[in-house]
Amino acid sequence: MGDSVTAGAQAARGNWGFKGDDLTRFLYFAHLARLLNQRYGYDGVTYVQKGHGGWTADKALTVVQQDVVAVAAPE
Repeated sequence: MGDSVTAGAQAARGNWGFKGDDLTRFLYFAHLARLLNQRYGYDGVTYVQKGHGGWTADKALTVVQQDVVAVAAPE
């Protein structure tokens, strides 16, 4: 969970021009997911990133339940 950089704002603008899945592989959470998979041999883990551009920490707190807890909780 994070800000516009977490969401990929800097990688998606200018002459880089990455979009969609091409962009995702460059984001921090994707690098972290790959490292965790390699280090611990995880397989089948779904990593979710929730970046919200322009939000303050107070605004982000309003979506923790739906963006983090609900996604991480067992069904």
